[in-house]
Amino acid sequence: MAIPFSKQIQATFASLRLKTKLQLSFVLIGLLTIVLTGWQAFENARDAIESLTFDRLTSIRETKRRQIESYFQQVRNQVITLADDRTITEGIEELTAAFQSIPSTDRRNNILLSLNHPSMRTGPVDLYQRRHSAFDPTLQRYLQRFGYEDILLADATHGDVVYSVQKKTEFGTNLETGPYSGTNLGSAFRDALNSRDREFARLVDFSPYPPSNFAPAAFVCSPIYHQHGIVGVLIVQLSTTAINRVMTSSNNWRDEGLGETGETYIVGADFRLRTDSRFFI
Repeated sequence: MAIPFSKQIQATFASLRLKTKLQLSFVLIGLLTIVLTGWQAFENARDAIESLTFDRLTSIRETKRRQIESYFQQVRNQVITLADDRTITEGIEELTAAFQSIPSTDRRNNILLSLNHPSMRTGPVDLYQRRHSAFDPTLQRYLQRFGYEDILLADATHGDVVYSVQKKTEFGTNLETGPYSGTNLGSAFRDALNSRDREFARLVDFSPYPPSNFAPAAFVCSPIYHQHGIVGVLIVQLSTTAINRVMTSSNNWRDEGLGETGETYIVGADFRLRTDSRFFI
């Protein structure tokens, strides 16, 4: 009958001399101590690395929070300053009057056609173009310098978009009753129009925007005052490129300590991304 292996071990150990048994016991205790010490060191090192990593990510998050808040505050200040510029405050009423003098049936197309064909600038369209030329060079430079997507002017009396740098499909439409009155552009216009504060500037959150092929768009608006009343609203459409540049440090993730896969992005209250992931840029 075969003897079980465990009993063979017991028999072999029992046959050893006491000195040998003590030596084996000390070796086993030493090995167990090394294993336990190594395991404890591993756990401590892992906890320290995790804590250091979370502290670094928290620091990056707070840095990005301050940077993006500073960016939005800078945009607000720029919009308030531009809305208070004398060229804007004194000229928008003349631009609006010229805009309204063009027959509404084909107003937008007549304006766009005259921009490309100066010889067709006659009557009310010519008057509008002369008023338009007083705004356009300044606002074109402003848009390029600060990286905006678009700059729009809407008159306070009728709610029409009387000027746009980009001249997309919202140009010439009415923000009270027109096709884009229900968009966040319409919300921005109404918020500024209902304000009674000359220093008012509000950021309207990103939302799919039809004139930009339903890409998310955000706006900053401010009322335009002349003398004692609101005569129009200045609206700036923000560029996601500029915001992504802030959140990615101009795509220098490594310099931020984010390695090959780390990233920072903005998530709204609806849990949707407000900036692009690094893997889509």
